[in-house]
Amino acid sequence: MTTYFTAEYTCAVCGRTHKFRVVGSTNSFGSPDLDLRPAPMQRDTIHTWVQTCPDCGYSNGKIDRDTSVDKKWLSRESYRNCEGTAFISGLAKKFYQAYMVNLHDGKTERAADHLVYCAWACDDAHDIQNAVKVRGMAADLYEEVLKTDDSEATKLMRMDLLRRSGRFEQLQSEYETVTFSDELHDKIAAFQKKLAKAHDTDCYCVGDVLTQTE
Repeated sequence: MTTYFTAEYTCAVCGRTHKFRVVGSTNSFGSPDLDLRPAPMQRDTIHTWVQTCPDCGYSNGKIDRDTSVDKKWLSRESYRNCEGTAFISGLAKKFYQAYMVNLHDGKTERAADHLVYCAWACDDAHDIQNAVKVRGMAADLYEEVLKTDDSEATKLMRMDLLRRSGRFEQLQSEYETVTFSDELHDKIAAFQKKLAKAHDTDCYCVGDVLTQTE
């Protein structure tokens, strides 16, 4: 069961205070997707993962998060129209704007995370073209993240982003000789390579890996 409550947050840019719906508690039943999107009910709380100030348009995980952007920066057409990307989903637009803010702030990993959330919102809206585009952008950002965070989870996330954005040859080339210390991670990587070889861009979960490798 998921519970919500209402909380007030003061915008770090314009100083106005607004109320937002916040998750009190939730749970997850089932295995996560290969890009780590959680199973229900947690995945259904995605609408609470980003806040946008109704006054100045500042978008971030929380609008009280410090930032180097100002109202002039937020008023730019490129920010308002998501660099010309016409999202079907209003939620996807908010996540994309949060990505732009965090990238400007030099928060590369946080920016990449918001691109992934943006892709998930596109998935939910059946906005396939933009989901593919955003996943490709996230894959490139996570390449930068890996220079300072060489974690297996980040590598696996990037593999799924490359595959689902149709960059099959790149995935196979970059990860051809990469091995993982965790047995499950190694199985997931092998599964990803198999899917890439078949040019399969579908969504799979960890349970699919376990089923096919038993």
